[in-house]
Amino acid sequence: MKTKIERHKGLNMYLRKHENYDEYVLHQIKKTANPKLRESLQGRWDGRKIHFLREFAKIHGMVPKGAKAVCLGARLGEEVEALNELDYDAIGIDLVPCEPLVIKGDFHDMPFDDLSFDLVYSNSVDHIYKLDKFVSEIKRVLRTPGFVYFRLASPEDYGNYESIRFEYIDQIIQFFPRFQVLLNESNKREGRFERVNLLMKRS
Repeated sequence: MKTKIERHKGLNMYLRKHENYDEYVLHQIKKTANPKLRESLQGRWDGRKIHFLREFAKIHGMVPKGAKAVCLGARLGEEVEALNELDYDAIGIDLVPCEPLVIKGDFHDMPFDDLSFDLVYSNSVDHIYKLDKFVSEIKRVLRTPGFVYFRLASPEDYGNYESIRFEYIDQIIQFFPRFQVLLNESNKREGRFERVNLLMKRS
């Protein structure tokens, strides 16, 4: 399936053009359900979980233990298990489930009640289809006080399945105007980023 990357003038960012939402879902599932990818992820499970343990250690003192968390686009669920080992109560969702850690779910329309979680985490923000819908769903399921933690990827990493490309960190922060930024850790020069850990708090 070939899709085109186009610049969205209003949002000032690049979006992958799909004919419709169903085409987008099929395109994402093609990657997530790929047996070779899943076998590769399974073979790197321990290493990936250690990576997530280090990543969540950055917020461990800011997000209270016992917080109920949801991981969006969680694939096999390494980040879910890492959060649970750090004394959080986590579940993951993905278009392709991997139970019991990851149930079937779409982060544009989450299968949860309002105000269900204290923490929403995702390192798949660059795979979303509709940014406004994604953000509104996060705000719907998030309690007050509550935390949003994103791991944002490099614009240079834009491949065949990423759907949206942020060039500046403020492009995502601006969609959370009433949230306090607690962590904004970049490993690239100011204004642009390669990897960013972004923690925001609703209060």
